Amino acid sequence: MASEKAAQSPDALIKASRILDQSSAESVPDTLSNLWTLLSSSPVGTYYAAEQLILRWLLKNMNGPSASAEQFRRYPMAWSVVACVFTRIPLFALPKSLADRRFVPILEQTLKEISNPRNEDHASSDVEMTDGTSPPPKGDSKKRKRSPEVKFDLESLRTSHGCLRTADSLFLALENLVARLKDMPGDAPSNVRMGAEHVKSLFSSPAKEAAEILRPILSICDHALSDQESESAENRPSWVNIFSSLWDLHLQSSSDALDVAISLYPTGFIILAKMDRSKDLVMDPHLKVTWRQALRRFFIKNMILPARAAFLNRKDVGIIQGAVNMTSSLPTASLPVLFSLAVSPSGLTDDASGRKDREDWTQKVFEIVEEAMRTAEPVKRNDAMKIVLDTALQCNASISLGGLRSVCRQYTDEAGAIDLSLVPRIADIDVDVFMISAEGQTLLDDILGQITNLSDTELDASAEADLVKFVVSLATGSAKARNLSWFIRKWTEVLSECLMKDDGYTSVKGIWSSTQVVEAVAYLLQPSINISQLANLLEWLEGRDGSFKNGSLLVVLDAITQGVTDEDFIDSVGTRPFDLASKVKIKHLDGSMRARWWRVVERTLSQSELATVRALWTKVESDLKKALKKEDLTDPAALAAFRCCSAFWLATYPEAPLESETSTMAWAFLRRLQKDEQKAAAADNSRLRFYDSCRLVDLATKSGFSSEFLAGLFAYTDKADSSTISFRSLMLNEASLCNHKYLTAIISHAISIIGRQQGDKSKHNQRQLNTAIRILLDLPSGTLSREQREQILPSLLQLLNKQGASTDVEEKTSLMCLMIKIMKRPTFYEGMAFADLVTLGQTIESGIKSSAATNITIETAYNLLKLFEALASVTLKQMTSGWEERDRIYLLEASRVALSWPVKAPKDEVYRNILLRSLAVALETSKAKQQAQTVVDTAPLKEHLSLIFANGLASDDMSSLGDDTNSLEQSFSTIFSCVHIEQLDVLDPAAVRDRLLPSKERLERLSNELCNKGFKSGWRLKELLFRCFSQDAHEPLHICDDVAVWRRRTDGSVPRTLLAGQSDIAQYVYVVLTHMDDEARAGYVGALGQKLRDGSDITGNIIAVHRLLQAENKSSLGSFAGLVDWTGVQNVLTNRLPRSRSWAEFSVIAKTIEIVLEKKPMKQWNIEVTLSTVSTVCSLGLKMKEDAQASAKAYPWLCSLVEVIIKRHRHRLEGHFHLLITALQSLLRLLIIPWPQTTTSPSSTTTSPDQQAQAARFSRLLTLTCEPSVASVTRGQAPGALDSAPDAAKKSAAQHMYLVLVLYVKLQLERAVPRAVRAALDPGVYSVLDITTPEGRRIINEAVDASGRAIFREMYKQYVRFGKWNGV
Repeated sequence: MASEKAAQSPDALIKASRILDQSSAESVPDTLSNLWTLLSSSPVGTYYAAEQLILRWLLKNMNGPSASAEQFRRYPMAWSVVACVFTRIPLFALPKSLADRRFVPILEQTLKEISNPRNEDHASSDVEMTDGTSPPPKGDSKKRKRSPEVKFDLESLRTSHGCLRTADSLFLALENLVARLKDMPGDAPSNVRMGAEHVKSLFSSPAKEAAEILRPILSICDHALSDQESESAENRPSWVNIFSSLWDLHLQSSSDALDVAISLYPTGFIILAKMDRSKDLVMDPHLKVTWRQALRRFFIKNMILPARAAFLNRKDVGIIQGAVNMTSSLPTASLPVLFSLAVSPSGLTDDASGRKDREDWTQKVFEIVEEAMRTAEPVKRNDAMKIVLDTALQCNASISLGGLRSVCRQYTDEAGAIDLSLVPRIADIDVDVFMISAEGQTLLDDILGQITNLSDTELDASAEADLVKFVVSLATGSAKARNLSWFIRKWTEVLSECLMKDDGYTSVKGIWSSTQVVEAVAYLLQPSINISQLANLLEWLEGRDGSFKNGSLLVVLDAITQGVTDEDFIDSVGTRPFDLASKVKIKHLDGSMRARWWRVVERTLSQSELATVRALWTKVESDLKKALKKEDLTDPAALAAFRCCSAFWLATYPEAPLESETSTMAWAFLRRLQKDEQKAAAADNSRLRFYDSCRLVDLATKSGFSSEFLAGLFAYTDKADSSTISFRSLMLNEASLCNHKYLTAIISHAISIIGRQQGDKSKHNQRQLNTAIRILLDLPSGTLSREQREQILPSLLQLLNKQGASTDVEEKTSLMCLMIKIMKRPTFYEGMAFADLVTLGQTIESGIKSSAATNITIETAYNLLKLFEALASVTLKQMTSGWEERDRIYLLEASRVALSWPVKAPKDEVYRNILLRSLAVALETSKAKQQAQTVVDTAPLKEHLSLIFANGLASDDMSSLGDDTNSLEQSFSTIFSCVHIEQLDVLDPAAVRDRLLPSKERLERLSNELCNKGFKSGWRLKELLFRCFSQDAHEPLHICDDVAVWRRRTDGSVPRTLLAGQSDIAQYVYVVLTHMDDEARAGYVGALGQKLRDGSDITGNIIAVHRLLQAENKSSLGSFAGLVDWTGVQNVLTNRLPRSRSWAEFSVIAKTIEIVLEKKPMKQWNIEVTLSTVSTVCSLGLKMKEDAQASAKAYPWLCSLVEVIIKRHRHRLEGHFHLLITALQSLLRLLIIPWPQTTTSPSSTTTSPDQQAQAARFSRLLTLTCEPSVASVTRGQAPGALDSAPDAAKKSAAQHMYLVLVLYVKLQLERAVPRAVRAALDPGVYSVLDITTPEGRRIINEAVDASGRAIFREMYKQYVRFGKWNGV
């Protein structure tokens, strides 16, 4: 019936089109629905008269001012039918119908109508409060309701919902029409191309007329942002792209940009402002990103770029001013959007002139925007200015110091004071605003005075964080200006003033004494000032110590002592910080200031000689004793004082005169600390900092009170959280573990805890057990003696079996990991038997099955089974490593138990499969394999193993594994099946081939489904099938790239541990290569070049190439590799490299080329093609779709290709050195001027770690070229040559390498090269200068201009001072 209906549908469509004029107004919905059904079911043919009749009838009914015409225009189904016929009528016939029936005026009228819903007050332009708080909208959930059907009723169609449904259908029609115009093939017939041009001419109107069509489209998009009630159509992301495409069809003129600014920007900015700033907007993320990018792209292309060109060429700002004037009623919403569009880096070069143009343009736009916003309401105006400043910072836009100062002065709050929320943003843009000129200093003084007088009620947490950031910016800016001493002086004065205030100014005190400020000053201290400046600073502090109040001096000294770490600075400073701090009476300070006082003392004594330590002890002993005795243990001063005491102890250890006193004082405090801890039921993790100070554990363990100390320490740690970093730092640091006494004690303590847990349940303490397991797991391997291992293991087994169905998965995992760690070393506990593993496997499986309905996850269950597999493997391998009587008894029992298992077993008893495989592998890989045969006959075992696995694969349960689309959500049986399949690598193909033959096709489908889902078990099944049926395999190495290497599995549908990695696929490829017969190998070698050149999925072939390259010559794969034409393979891959589709493919191909060049002899054309390809990639970039311009990803691979040529094929460069020079110059240019980014964020001028590493790699290339190794140049040298091979190579390189220096000098004129990059390039540059002759240096001077000569002169001066070798 379906086929008959399909056959009759063309005739039915013709009949329906002929009687359209006979339909009444009431039957319009049914008529349109019938037309839609007929059009959908009928194929597209050469006959299109029916479609033309339908289109003409639709447009006829839509035309006119009547209510019926409006109703027809608004009805979504009408436009759906139009969308359908647009795809069916040929382009050469479509224009006449559209022109005759006035399609464009109908479209314009429809857009105007649906852009203005009648039934609600739409506040689309109200974006002033988008950053404020407001009640959530009705549709605050991301899940939308299904859209109801729209009735053929004019009032219903005029509602907002009706208008949007009409828009969905109308835009679908426009999308189909525009797509046909864009996707015009070059070889299309002339009448089709002419028809496309006629359709375009319908929209070819002046900009003002085109705006009448386009402006309603933006209004409709604005209404769609507020549509929270129903789901959007699938084509809604393309709306803005359709808008841009229609604009591209208009008649272009010189005033287009101004028309866009006047007609389209006033509506467009509202959409952008809502998407950027509205907190109440509930919108699909993909739709939001698509609209935002497309709309920004439209305004940048059609308004900003022409406006920028007009300004740079004629100083004309009319376009920008027009946009500002048209949105003057909403300046705080429109102007941040305008500034964001204007500072986008599109269309500007990154050379010196381009940067200057960008600075001028940015400054002018900022002036216009700032002036227009100045008169707005203060609160909204300042919020808008924050957005402008954030945009400037994000885009690295340059704004004049005067402009930024003007913002500080004029954008005041409602009280007329400086808005302190703007100050940190201005400092982030350019901190010189406050540091250069008298005006800046005055502004800074005003700001600091205002900050100092802020009470706690005037500051919230956000404002406090911003002001701390501002202070840090001042410190950073002064450090860059090499004037950090000025900041420290200013900081000290302001801090002293703040600390003099009463308790109502606690927040301000916290700003100036915050940890971030102290750490910033400490970090910047040594790189920013020299020794004499630091001495002058300390002298200034000493001269004014009487004017500092309430410990402000201690905050500064805390930063200074923390930052002084180099020996020269330490020797210069001496004890001066302590001398200054000692003038402050500690008893007058609060807890935080006392802590700073003790930290200054600790750092001073830690850097002092023993005589100085004695003097310091004499001065602070009484205060220290009092602090350790009376300080509250929760006060930071107590910790600082104890750390100071520990530092004294360490400084006087061992056997110094003061050691007894310092250790006694420390022990007295520790007894107080431990006594307080005994009262608490749980440990306070903050107390760990007391024990983790100045090698305390190591010192205390070596002292006379070690037993008491360790007892108290372990009593505390038993109650602590063992998973924290501070716990591990305390218990397992290197200094403590090197102490034999401590190591013995901690191991004995952990063992005793585990021993207690297996006994009486009343003594079971989960936290203590976790602590003991964590300690033993984190201890280095080898610290446990054999006796200790044999003592622990039975207890661990009993604990695991005792848990049974317990759901404490973390404890099970920890116990299993500990058992594996122990069994990796010889461990034979009393009563050890194969039954222990069987019982443990049953326990684990029962725990998984009983927890299936609780909180255990699929990934956790799989991990437990894999841990059991690892434990079984190490245990059985250990039992086959020696052949004593206990080993024989163990293996005989294992063989007997394994052979007693039934061949057809339930698939959820997977532990048996694990044990069988582990036993077979252990016997097969035993070093004493012949002795193993005398004890256990492996033939019956292998046969039994093959039968069990073959029956498991043939079972119906295995068939259902690939049927479920979400098999992981069905049951835990999926995990058992996956683990079962992963054990197949030990099967003998001959033993299972006949049993698997009936299920071959089903297993092949299953393996493909598992691989497509990402399961590693799919590859294990593929291996088995190839080993069994290799003669039937068709292209076994054709592996889909998405499945194999660079598939992005971000949905989380498959747990990570079940996913296949490259090693799993490489193992499959290795199996295929080793099991190919001679005929298959010859065929594969013959087709390899074509597969790599033309194949879309080359992962399998690339991995095969890697495997063949790694094969030894005498092996089976070695003979296979000898058949390959490696020069052809290298050439094909090199030509494919620039056409890489993704970064993963690029890196894999580049790595393969490098390995081939490294290991195989190459011909001259291979070297030339490789160097040419490197130059091409550097110059033109890559054509991949995603992130194609990230040169940092490509650069290391390109350098590696050039490096291997210089090292291994240096002899091929003779007579062809110009190719190497071209490649080096291309790499140098790419290093200094990276590929332009595709994103809107501009490239930063600061040095990134990647760029510095790239510079070091390029420098290495220069060094290898100018200082060749003997091995790289001796090949091919004529016997009896007068010069040595390295000298001859240097002379040859000297004739060309100066050209690289010429380019380096010129590039420094085009782009500011960061200091770190220049430093990384210096070794290579010096190597080039080493071989450059005076004549070469003269040529360099003549090749550059005066500025270049100045740069080269400085470069050569540095070379003479630091790079030139002058002899011994």
